[in-house]
Amino acid sequence: MSLFGQNQSALIRNASQDDLRAMASLHESCFARGWSKAELADLLADTSVLTLSAFQRTWTGTLRLAAFLVTRQAADEAEILTLAVNPTYRRRHIAQSLLHEAGRRLVAEGISTVFLEVDEGNLSACHLYEKNGFEVVGKRSGYYQDKDGHKATALVMRTDLS
Repeated sequence: MSLFGQNQSALIRNASQDDLRAMASLHESCFARGWSKAELADLLADTSVLTLSAFQRTWTGTLRLAAFLVTRQAADEAEILTLAVNPTYRRRHIAQSLLHEAGRRLVAEGISTVFLEVDEGNLSACHLYEKNGFEVVGKRSGYYQDKDGHKATALVMRTDLS
């Protein structure tokens, strides 16, 4: 299993109701169509969904949401629904740490394969996923639409956890 190096400086835990406002704000800042607090609350309540939050300690000692990841499980497969990282905390291996922890937990649940979709123009995310064992298995033309109405292709990626 190649999932996924670790970053010891991030505190990773199951997301909670207390995280929803910060998660919604972060998701909205990262994606053309952000998810609302209510949408995230529905996911958090779903027993087939794993939602992890990663926190970094600020210089004042408080914890700040740095990133979160949401997966949904079905049979022996899972899909990463979203991975959002605060721009302040990018390139600190936090996303990789979330992938590692999700992979560890999914294997423990009997999951053998993980899928995701990523905008082919998001080179940083594509590189992260490729570096962590994901391979392109398909494309969806016009799948994403940005705030200006431009359409982008989604890469469908997959990794095996066995």
